[in-house]
Amino acid sequence: MTGVGGFVEAREKRRPVWFTKNLTLRVALRARCRAAVAMRALATGPVGRVAVPDAKPPRVPGRCPRGVPVRPRRNVTVVLSSSGDKNAPRERSRIRAWSSSPFPDPLGLNDPIEARFPKTAPTGLSPDLAPVLPENRTWSSLDFLGLWIGLVVCVPAWRFAASFAALGATAAQAFICVFLANCIVLVPMIASAQIGVKYGAPFPVIARASFGTKGSRVPVFLRALVGCGWFGIQTHVGGLAIKAFLVGVIGLVFGEHHTAGPAVWDPPWETFGVTSSTTPRLAAYVTGASPLDLVCYGVFLVAQLFVVRKGVESIKTFEKVAAPFLCFLTLAMFLWAWQTGGGTFAGMFSLQKTGASVAAVAASETFASDHFFQTLSAVVGFWATMALNISDFSRFAKTQKDQAFGQTLGLAGFMTLFSVVAVAVTTVASGVPSIVGGGGTIPSVDVGDPTALLASSAFGPLARLLAALGLIAATLSTNVAANVVAPANAFVALGSFGIGDFNTKGAAIGDKEGNKEKKKSTTSFESAAKLVALLGTAVAPWRLLSDARGFVWVWLVGHAALLAPVAGVLLADYYLVRRRRLDLDGLYDETEPETTTEPNETVPSGSKTKTKTKENENENENAIRGGPYWYGDGTNPIALLAFCFGTSFCLPGFLGACGLELRFLTPALFRFFAACYEHAWFVGFSVAFAAHAGLSKAVSRR
Repeated sequence: MTGVGGFVEAREKRRPVWFTKNLTLRVALRARCRAAVAMRALATGPVGRVAVPDAKPPRVPGRCPRGVPVRPRRNVTVVLSSSGDKNAPRERSRIRAWSSSPFPDPLGLNDPIEARFPKTAPTGLSPDLAPVLPENRTWSSLDFLGLWIGLVVCVPAWRFAASFAALGATAAQAFICVFLANCIVLVPMIASAQIGVKYGAPFPVIARASFGTKGSRVPVFLRALVGCGWFGIQTHVGGLAIKAFLVGVIGLVFGEHHTAGPAVWDPPWETFGVTSSTTPRLAAYVTGASPLDLVCYGVFLVAQLFVVRKGVESIKTFEKVAAPFLCFLTLAMFLWAWQTGGGTFAGMFSLQKTGASVAAVAASETFASDHFFQTLSAVVGFWATMALNISDFSRFAKTQKDQAFGQTLGLAGFMTLFSVVAVAVTTVASGVPSIVGGGGTIPSVDVGDPTALLASSAFGPLARLLAALGLIAATLSTNVAANVVAPANAFVALGSFGIGDFNTKGAAIGDKEGNKEKKKSTTSFESAAKLVALLGTAVAPWRLLSDARGFVWVWLVGHAALLAPVAGVLLADYYLVRRRRLDLDGLYDETEPETTTEPNETVPSGSKTKTKTKENENENENAIRGGPYWYGDGTNPIALLAFCFGTSFCLPGFLGACGLELRFLTPALFRFFAACYEHAWFVGFSVAFAAHAGLSKAVSRR
């Protein structure tokens, strides 16, 4: 390798690849794993030129070809020369990149970031949907770890993990089940996040590649509805935490006797004349929530809207502040279980030593054979929504390594530890006399509900007060991250909120010249968040939580069966059909196709016409065909068909869980569909993944 005439040159008997002058050099090498490797070296000469083995020349001079399959090489020697003199001193450096690992890279974590502002961005494009440029990204591994800590530490996750104890699972069994499930769901989570890091686009835009420009509205709308439902559920849980905080304040100030029994400060609905005979519709709507519950619901709702007023960056700041406090709360609960269980792991994790019932001890012996795989599927389905739209957050990641490492620590690490703590606390609480009544067999409170558990007489007023504050922070951090960003971006993408003209110079998020557009974007995001709050309240979430069986088998498993096929289609299209290559300009190209005719050709009335000429033939090619993801009529029929295949296997089981009788099915066939519904996420994802990949390959051969 020599440096000649101010050029950076590597003589390897191959073609050269040109790069932009005075910028980072990216060396593309061909690989069997088809991963794109970014090897960087700073060139001080006017232009950098590196000869690369088996590398294809770029189509545009001065830019590295996007999506070039490369072969990883461990070391590349680059010779730098800052002058045009051949005899000038030259610096020889040997570079070894993290991305040049000899191991295969099926998820594409070594692919270079290709986010830029699209040339085909329409006027009025919301900055909430525009790509985040690499130089404007601020999320590191710690930010993603804080995000997942805020997502994991919540009342539904605690109750879900505590249900393992009701099924008879020990802490060791819960650890194995949750850890294995989190490792499984971590694969599609990182795979989906890779797209956001590489192209900087959110989920509503990425879905256009597989479902089409218009067809993407179907998965985006479904994700928005599920997010609104979860928002209402978490807001109700946060309202109950505020109510527990008020109870702690009353007990601490006025004494414990003011918190026992029916309270004057929490009257029933009959006091206000709301009964099933006078106002039947209103009485049916508020069933499961007292007037004070709804007041606390409203207070928590306003607090969430205040947190999200500045968009995703305000959520990141809040998560970083709340994460240490949530870790402290989890540690405090673990220490309480440790002390109550006798200060040993055996006393804390053994059902026999914690005073559990004989039925619970017997159930623990059959958990592995009767409930393990059903519970495994339920844990995977619990994060089905986040596995779909994690790109809404990963688009702010600095590198692929940051999102992968942060999510691994947060999901596979902290989620597993949190579930073990929940199971241990529930197991220990089931044997505490002050919590369990009826001779130790009939609980006086729901030990699986942390709100009810921390409000019991086993804890003092000050402890209940601090615990309620922790539950409020936990629910707030979870809801604003998991259930506001995705539905709000979905409603913005569906065109519910226009923001006026869009300056291309300040369009991409973080541009210094786009302050006005960014302010309008915040307003649009805030307006969409208000719509999410309205729809989440309309579903009456307190009624969903009042039925434990319906909450698990209808809501949790149901939305997993609905969204798992979407994730299967999305990942199959990106990794198998397109080989991790997307047209960023095409994702934002909303141009409808136009009919081209000859000058003397007659066209039907009302149809669009355009005459081809040599001057405009190349310029208007994309406008004529309607963009690369238009699929003829704006919808990809293969993706929708694969989605229907994935949901069809779980639909009969869902109807059966809702209480409907399917008389047209034989008992054996109904048992088959019921088994598919019990493993809804695995079945829906696998069927849709295989169907989309197979149909796409069959059509491409034709």
